Amino acid sequence: MNRRIAIVEDDPLAAQVLAGIVRTIPRTEVRVIPDPRQLVTALEGWPPTVVMLDLTLPGRSGDSVLAEVQERYPDAQVVVATGQTDAQTAVRLLRAGAFDYLTKPLEMEAVRAALERTLNHAAVVAERQALSQRFLRRDRELHPAFSGFITEDPHLKDILRYTEAIATSTRSVLITGETGTGKDVLARAIHAISERFGPYVVCNLGGMDDALVSDVLFGHRKGAFTGAISDRAGLVETARGGTLFLDEIGDLPLPTQIKLLRLLQDGDYFPVGEDQPRQADIRVIAATSQDLEVRITADHFRRDLYYRLAAHQIHLPPLRERPADLPLLVAYFLRRAAVAADRPLPVLGEDFLHALAHHPLPGNARELDALLVDTLTRHRDETPWTAADLHYGSRRLLMPVKKPESWSWPALLPTMEAAQASLVDEALRRSEGNQTRAAKLLGVTKQAISYRLRRRGRDA
Repeated sequence: MNRRIAIVEDDPLAAQVLAGIVRTIPRTEVRVIPDPRQLVTALEGWPPTVVMLDLTLPGRSGDSVLAEVQERYPDAQVVVATGQTDAQTAVRLLRAGAFDYLTKPLEMEAVRAALERTLNHAAVVAERQALSQRFLRRDRELHPAFSGFITEDPHLKDILRYTEAIATSTRSVLITGETGTGKDVLARAIHAISERFGPYVVCNLGGMDDALVSDVLFGHRKGAFTGAISDRAGLVETARGGTLFLDEIGDLPLPTQIKLLRLLQDGDYFPVGEDQPRQADIRVIAATSQDLEVRITADHFRRDLYYRLAAHQIHLPPLRERPADLPLLVAYFLRRAAVAADRPLPVLGEDFLHALAHHPLPGNARELDALLVDTLTRHRDETPWTAADLHYGSRRLLMPVKKPESWSWPALLPTMEAAQASLVDEALRRSEGNQTRAAKLLGVTKQAISYRLRRRGRDA
């Protein structure tokens, strides 16, 4: 949804100049109000995001207009233009509720910078309010855009509520998680909720070199290189007014990372072969299954780009951390596969589900779907499925696993320190050395894991 800026200015020439400045800011609408006495009528059905107010107005004081804006539109941010430069005036305006003030004569760059700063602040306030409302009302149904997530997991539901709250933000989103956890599904949901008027455009960066990525993202001018027989718009232009989803962002070549950083910082870019920047109007969502901290440490990913991408960061948990969702997903995928194959819904034996629960499913929901489709194809009779039916291709995955009824301890109990060290080692083994994932398995912070490892090194 576009941001709305109302300009309360009686000077026609000044109002025209200010409106022209507003129109250079992407995704903004402007409305000029020359008579402050018509404020309510002019803004009926058009609640403003920002009000730019001239403090010296005919027929009414600017202070009274500021007070009315605060009363009628409490979510609107106010920027005041005044000819007074003393500190007392500034303090009075800020205490009265103005977010910012500018002194006359106004400079175009200063006006644009103040309006962009105020719009960013308004977005942060709106996000904070949305987050508060969403988490204070956890009984509310999830947004229909999340219908692709089959879950009853409280943690994942909280993640989806957070996602809904930040979906209307203009800032970038970084989605992390293992393959098959639904990163692309979540990105589409964000775009659907965002109310952006432009398209949703996907770019998978896996395996691309710098030249190809630059051409695909930013386009090129005719004659920029051999074979460039005409101008070509890149995906940044194609996604104008909408969302650009950059999948496998961890594979982005370093030279292109600098270009993407400029796009996120300044909002402009250069098509290949062009020396004049173009203005972009997109919202970037990036996703990766890689640990970007590891890529940063190895100098394969820029830290400043990471911070720009992760204005909002969402981590999707793997299926093994949502054990209660496994039966729901099995039922959903099997029903869909049976309908597609025109087969009756199979009956699942208890040991089949038990064996499936003990399979690590590194591909998460995507792997589970493929596994069940393959098993349905090979199981031709109507007997209940058992653990012996659990195959993937020509490979049997595993046989029934007996669940231990209680913990088994040696006769000589380990010390508390030794037991905790053993738990840390096992969590790191299961998470392939990833301290963040190991910490989640143990229900502690990453800092706690790092502290224990450092202390172990000192002790040694």
